[in-house]
Amino acid sequence: MILFVFAMMDEAKSFINDFVDIEVKPYKVYKKDNYLAIISGVGKANAASATTYMLTKFQDISLVINPGIVGGHKVIKFGKYIVENALYGDVDVTMFNYAFGQIPGQPEKYQTNLELKEKLANFNYANIYTNDKFSIEIISSNPYLADMEAAAIYQVCNNFNLPVVSLKVVSDLIGDTNQIEN
Repeated sequence: MILFVFAMMDEAKSFINDFVDIEVKPYKVYKKDNYLAIISGVGKANAASATTYMLTKFQDISLVINPGIVGGHKVIKFGKYIVENALYGDVDVTMFNYAFGQIPGQPEKYQTNLELKEKLANFNYANIYTNDKFSIEIISSNPYLADMEAAAIYQVCNNFNLPVVSLKVVSDLIGDTNQIEN
């Protein structure tokens, strides 16, 4: 079974149009054939909680896909991207010899499954930073995406040893004078 984790209904509604709702609480869960979709809510805790909930309730999930809308820096507005590496943009324990964005005891970055990357070779790739705030400040001079859920979903999948991929569309450019209005 394949699980789609969406943060907001606005991101999911056209995709789940012909899915059947099977749960309302604690999360909105939808099913069609061999596919499940969940609306996690915005933020890292919601994303991690919803993903963990689904992976423990439906133990035949073999792949997690996280589609969504993101901000970006030095990327193409409205461009479609596959996340190459997911990192936390608001975690800093570098004083204890961890990399910026690394949770102690976890990998420095979470990677999209290599087999999936080979199948999706024709897509644009970018790293993503996950924060518990809307990103308006530049984190890195390199091109990147920014959201509020992906790294948490990748962390849960890493803990469950499941492949994960995140498909993102850039809605706004970080630091752009019109960023909030877009």
